[in-house]
Amino acid sequence: MSVTLRNITKHIGGGQHFLYDHLDLHIEKGERVGILGQPKSGKSTLLRIICGTEPVYDGQVERSSTVSWPIPFGEFLVGSSTIATNIRFIGRLYGHRSNDYVRRIAALADATEFLNEELAKCLPAVRQRLIFALGAGTEFDIYLFDENIVMGEKTFREKATQYVQSLVPAHGFVFATSNHKEVSANCDVVFVLDGGRVTRYEDVAQGVKHFNSLAKTQAADVAEPRERSEPAPVEIESVLGI
Repeated sequence: MSVTLRNITKHIGGGQHFLYDHLDLHIEKGERVGILGQPKSGKSTLLRIICGTEPVYDGQVERSSTVSWPIPFGEFLVGSSTIATNIRFIGRLYGHRSNDYVRRIAALADATEFLNEELAKCLPAVRQRLIFALGAGTEFDIYLFDENIVMGEKTFREKATQYVQSLVPAHGFVFATSNHKEVSANCDVVFVLDGGRVTRYEDVAQGVKHFNSLAKTQAADVAEPRERSEPAPVEIESVLGI
């Protein structure tokens, strides 16, 4: 079971620029995959292409695995509905109609006591935990995480991290971020996204080293034009005529 992207091409800016240029990517079920890229490099869009919610202009996407939406996306939640109703809605979409599914997701979210509360009246932390639990607690072959694997209070992060780790190798996950430390701590394979393409590294340390090298080069390229544009210092003595 896997997801494969072949020769993916996508434009931005009204077709004037390439976001991806013949990008190839392959993910096997059971892999813990990191995608490292700078901000605005297309990491989130790549996750949406992987799960099928983002169209491409050219290329093929082949899926023989079920894939989650990018967690922590939660715009589908309805604030005026109870937490239980929100869980049931997602459950029905994915074939889970039992009360056990509702109880399991609520327990994972530490939200059992709020099941009959309207989501909009709950604390933001409860919504945050619910979003994670709905994504990670629903059955998929491969789970997608955007920028953070888990969020929230320290105790919940510890619990959620253990849960995600327990998914492998029966399941896999893809973690797209610019935080190389999180990738080093959680991933076995890393793709470095640069110039519209990705390079796969089986050695995560080598991938992180490449990513950091690219980041330093890009920072230097940005700094150089700024230095050139700064006006030359004015000689105070010449202005005063001294």
